[in-house]
Amino acid sequence: MTNRDPCQQLLDWCRTRSITIRGYHGSGLDGGNSKNFFKASKDLGLLLGESTAAPIADTLQKFDLVTKACFSRDLAPDWRETLEAFITSIWELASFCKFTLKVKFPISWKLHMLVSHLKPFLEKLAKD
Repeated sequence: MTNRDPCQQLLDWCRTRSITIRGYHGSGLDGGNSKNFFKASKDLGLLLGESTAAPIADTLQKFDLVTKACFSRDLAPDWRETLEAFITSIWELASFCKFTLKVKFPISWKLHMLVSHLKPFLEKLAKD
């Protein structure tokens, strides 16, 4: 990495992969751009270095699997295992950020919903 602003580096990295970060509702990725970001996450090592990127890319890939297993028309048969693997990766990433990168890993309300409330909700749906 160069000494350029890390946020600008991320924006440039996204731009070269046709990923647009929108400015509405704060800022973030809409559905199509999220899918593009998931696909490109395997290349995060080019931006961050492999040792830093590995746990981030792992969590993003597991999140992509959760979206497919839990938010498709039908629940995948292995949705519980897929969700548990993602939840474990979140706590591992939070620990990596805190102890290795020395940065805070904020838990957004959307992430909180996935980690704390999705499994009970889906289990109730599966019973009905």
